[in-house]
Formats: sequence, structure tokens, C-alpha cells
Amino acid sequence: MGSEKYHKLFGLLEIRKIYTPFLMMALIQITIPDADFTGHLTGMISAYLLRNFGLSYILLPRYKCICMIENKINFLVEILHKKFTYYKAS
Repeated sequence: MGSEKYHKLFGLLEIRKIYTPFLMMALIQITIPDADFTGHLTGMISAYLLRNFGLSYILLPRYKCICMIENKINFLVEILHKKFTYYKAS
């Protein structure tokens, strides 16, 4: 992320970047009344906690860990590939 604290929303309104998700959620809630307000608010709070309090280092696996897991289970992918036929979506 850059050091800019403000940006233009829809090219009209200059607001602080930290408020953008909340403003967008309010706009969506107004335009789509059946949107799940509680679920979206919870997701935004979770993302804020992950980003700003270092919880991502605890909860999200590192790239090396993901590669190790993929290498260990690669034989399962090969077995599935032999048993099933895959068709590419067009």
C-alpha cells in the first residue's frame, strides 16, 4: 500500500482510505436491502484485525508450507486425474 491516506471515490468524493469499505457497504445496503449487513461487517472487521494486528502470521499459512503440502499430496491428484475425466469450461 502507498502512503496516500485519501483517494477519490467514484471520482467525486475524496475520503480517507480506511473509510472506503464502510462507505461502500452502506451504499450496497441502501441499493440492495436484502444484502447481509452483519456478514459483510463481520468480514470487514476480520480483515482489519488480520491486516493491522498481525493475526495473518498466525492464521494464514506461509508459501513454503503450502508448497510442502502440495508436494506431499501430489500423488492424490495424479490418482484422481486417472480416475476422472475433466472438461474445460468454455
